[in-house]
Amino acid sequence: MCTLLAIIRKLFQDAGLKDLCIESGVIAEGSIEGVLEGNKYNRAVQFHKLLCEALLRLAWNGFGEWIASNDKGNTFASAMKLIEVFSDDISQKTFGEVLSYPSFEALAILFQKYLDSLRTNGGDLAAYWMMYIDVVQIMLNLLRASREGDWSLHLSAIYDLIPWCFSYDQQNYARYLSCYNSEMTHLEQEYLEIHA
Repeated sequence: MCTLLAIIRKLFQDAGLKDLCIESGVIAEGSIEGVLEGNKYNRAVQFHKLLCEALLRLAWNGFGEWIASNDKGNTFASAMKLIEVFSDDISQKTFGEVLSYPSFEALAILFQKYLDSLRTNGGDLAAYWMMYIDVVQIMLNLLRASREGDWSLHLSAIYDLIPWCFSYDQQNYARYLSCYNSEMTHLEQEYLEIHA
């Protein structure tokens, strides 16, 4: 995780990440170096979660216009009704019900298509910040995998992390994570008793 935080710092510190941390009031000016380097782990994770959410909220605002031209079956309106029902009765039960509706699943697929269109057709700035969202998503997947004990999500997140390690001069992690990923994906075939 600290290596991933260092990669995020290398990628985005020149894009105003320091200024964004300070001006948003999330990180104090004296703590900024420790946060961006990954030394203040909890604060760094908190900041990246908040910034990722802010960027996704901005994307959601643009999604309304985009969906008007791409939504043939009126998926957006029916899914928004479901979300209103959920906001009136926030509970695990209603959350599960909302997620199980086909219109909500269709909306999630459309939102993912919109994010993909931002990566390819949104211009250089949109593609750059979508890259930030992608890297933070790897971080969140690693966190979730370790907290929930989800082995397949852990391996998937490690697999997604390896190219970033190669790209941003983390040679030891690039080399050893490649071996680790190869061994762990073949664990079930080669060492069944350990896998169990």
